[in-house]
Amino acid sequence: MVRQARERSVTDTGRPGALPVSDSWILEMMWHDICFAHWRADAEALARRLPPNVEIDRFDGTAWVSVVPFRMTNVHTRYTPTLPGFHDVPEINLRTYVLVGGIPGVWFFSLDAASPLVVESARITTGLPYFHARIEHHEDASGIVYRSTRTDRRGIGGSFVAHYRPPDGGPCAADSALTAFLHERYHFFTQRGNRLVDGTIRHKPWSLHPITIDISRNTMGDIIAMPLGDKPDAAYFARALDVRAANVRRIGATRIAAPRT
Repeated sequence: MVRQARERSVTDTGRPGALPVSDSWILEMMWHDICFAHWRADAEALARRLPPNVEIDRFDGTAWVSVVPFRMTNVHTRYTPTLPGFHDVPEINLRTYVLVGGIPGVWFFSLDAASPLVVESARITTGLPYFHARIEHHEDASGIVYRSTRTDRRGIGGSFVAHYRPPDGGPCAADSALTAFLHERYHFFTQRGNRLVDGTIRHKPWSLHPITIDISRNTMGDIIAMPLGDKPDAAYFARALDVRAANVRRIGATRIAAPRT
């Protein structure tokens, strides 16, 4: 029953085959070199980190936590060109998968970026927990090296150092219920002040490839007191994706309690 419900929820989001051009999007960007590293996680421990009306989404009874390093380019609003500081921005996020009012989405525990303008503007406009970080990303014949260390004092520090090789073509990952559960998410939720808000994104379906990732340092789990280690249960890579985002909206007028500790 749980698995069937998840598959239906992915279908209901539309898995849009093309980017909408006439809806209310306000932000557009390109994501590059997106690496998804996924770990199975303790659902009850995760639930204690969330507001009480945000439910952990599970696949076959299991919760998941993911670390996602990537780069953003050409970040701009619908009405402005790309400004300095928004052109090429490495980012890494720590997230889990939730249901709010039956809607599947992503809950970000943290988003680290190497651009002060991106960090501060995102905090103001969305309420997402962005933090300043020192991030190095480079690619050579051996693959991609990604190094991130949080420098922001507003949150618990997390660092991540990994090496992974983008696939040379070959078949994409099987379009399984698990890959859909982990990746085809078109809502994110966050707490802005004392209120819960919902943001939506739109993009073409992911073209994912399974990869092997060599993680030499990973303290991202320390942010939620849940060590993740250097061996994810699944890892995938996508080269590039064009993304549009709508403005966040408040879900109802009911104030919510602080996350459970």
